[in-house]
Amino acid sequence: MGRMENDSNDNRKTAPAAAASATTGPGIAHSETGSVRTLLAETGPMAVGVRRHRDGDGIPLVLVPAFPVDARMWDACAREILEQTTDDPALAAMPVLALEMPGSGSTPVPSAAASGRVDADGALPGALDAMAESFVAAMRLLGYEQAVWVGVSMGGYAVLDIQRLHPETVAGVGLLDSKPTIDSEETRRNRLEIAAKAEEEESVWPVMGFARPDIHDSEIKRSPAFVEMFRGWIGQQSPEGVAWRERMAAGRPDLYGALDSVSVPMLVLTGELAPLSGPSVMRPLARRVASAVFVLLPRTGHFTPVERPAAVATALTALCRQAVCSPLK
Repeated sequence: MGRMENDSNDNRKTAPAAAASATTGPGIAHSETGSVRTLLAETGPMAVGVRRHRDGDGIPLVLVPAFPVDARMWDACAREILEQTTDDPALAAMPVLALEMPGSGSTPVPSAAASGRVDADGALPGALDAMAESFVAAMRLLGYEQAVWVGVSMGGYAVLDIQRLHPETVAGVGLLDSKPTIDSEETRRNRLEIAAKAEEEESVWPVMGFARPDIHDSEIKRSPAFVEMFRGWIGQQSPEGVAWRERMAAGRPDLYGALDSVSVPMLVLTGELAPLSGPSVMRPLARRVASAVFVLLPRTGHFTPVERPAAVATALTALCRQAVCSPLK
């Protein structure tokens, strides 16, 4: 279904770095910086930020980022996707959008009421569902009935939850460097400790370790340019947003069963060097889904769309072509 928007004078706050802004459609605030248009869709339980790399008709490709950064992590990969699909009659008009998780980028941290019940240890067991509902509501507000949903790491949790809650909105699935199981007790405890430290110290330093090079990382992730870029992205997050996303992830349900309902084209992709979601974890997931294609990127770590944007774009373009031209439903 194509995009539908109506005029409105309802002005809303947009990203502070916006070069120009205008509001179009009820509950939608637009801004523009360079070649990327952004909007804040205030619908569903939580507001959703959207980076619009290409408008168009038909089924959109929707990209969800990893923690602890924001949707900018998809920028290089999105540019590659646009280049690879420009001359493709089936995909040239495909909208390409990247979503912001609540509390990331300029998207506000959800209220306590929107976040739902709080476990005794501080985890938010209903927050992932609320976020998934908000993502679906935002796409419907923009006029899209279905999408090819792609998530990397924590973004993959959202995509699998959308598959679980609203399979009718899923034309294709991309699961990158992610896993559907709940956290171990140790990982859950660590997430909640990081959330508490971020708020108490009013700092994102507790998650800056994601940008520090490790001997087991890929050469790309260890490069000074990559480290500086990642540090910049993390440094622009809010401590409250970091804390909310950690508590949301700590409280998420087990999503393994969502794989059993996937009947659309699916991509399962990981980096050879990914520490927690490498081939030993991701390959069995692909085998569980009849429609899944498994892609392993050699000498690549956990943040595949940033480390290998062209290779990931090629895999996603193939996924979109299959979803649009040869749907399996």
